[in-house]
Amino acid sequence: MFDKQAMALQWAIYLMQKSSIDENNNALVAGRAIAINCLLPFATELALKGLSVKERPSAKIERTHDLHRLFAYLPQDVIDSVDERFLRYQKDDPIQISTPSTMDVFLAEHKDDFEAWRYLDNVSDMATPEPVKFQYALCALLDEIYE
Repeated sequence: MFDKQAMALQWAIYLMQKSSIDENNNALVAGRAIAINCLLPFATELALKGLSVKERPSAKIERTHDLHRLFAYLPQDVIDSVDERFLRYQKDDPIQISTPSTMDVFLAEHKDDFEAWRYLDNVSDMATPEPVKFQYALCALLDEIYE
């Protein structure tokens, strides 16, 4: 269930990123940025919970939005596999938008992004959005679920 929601959000985010909008409409530009930066970590949370259900079907699902904590809850062999996939996606990126990092480091840096972008309480404390890395994280997690 979680994984299908994550995949649906991933596609919606992708289409939102690719759609053309009137760049002079500041409200629309800001709204799209807030939506994308809120939905990417939420979709990642759902993918992490989906993977957790696959790996530990009888275990209770962590009731948290903390991406790093959800990742650390996975079995070590799964963490290693997801990390390998995540690094491969980054290394295969022809543009090399950012410096490759491990999934553990990435999720630690963005552990609170969903709540931060959802509430916009303290903009100065918010992590710099990394939409491409979030897409790679989602791909790595969903690949792990479905392969």
